[in-house]
Amino acid sequence: MINYISKNNFFLFSLLLLLFPISLISGPLIPELIMNLMSVIFVIWLIKNKDIKILHTDFFYYYFFFVIYITLNAYFSSYSSEIFLKNLFYFRFFIFIFAVYYIFLKNYKIINLLNYALIFMFSILILDGFAEFYFGKNLLGNSSINRPDRIA
Repeated sequence: MINYISKNNFFLFSLLLLLFPISLISGPLIPELIMNLMSVIFVIWLIKNKDIKILHTDFFYYYFFFVIYITLNAYFSSYSSEIFLKNLFYFRFFIFIFAVYYIFLKNYKIINLLNYALIFMFSILILDGFAEFYFGKNLLGNSSINRPDRIA
């Protein structure tokens, strides 16, 4: 099934993917770390194994030109000093998408596990929202003091 990637490394890579939706609850730092770690591992695997045929898809070319288009527009914009560096690193989402696609190609059964992770994440969020709505505090005991009309 997995020909040139050791099973332990692929397990770690798959585990990062399964932790990604759950980490979205915590805020932006942990999901960014997981996404960037997966992207770096994926690029290292591509370079090490010289397996770039996964990148020969129409989506790759469309997104690649889209990122170039956004970067050039940001560079030639009147606000280029503020937005150019922000737009320059959009390629990390591109690499992350192909890393996830690579995992799905190598082990299609992980889609079911990813569904379970999403169901678990949404269940926690729904229970937390109901607890905060009815009791005024979430599951951790925090209340939204600044905006009592909004569930946080």
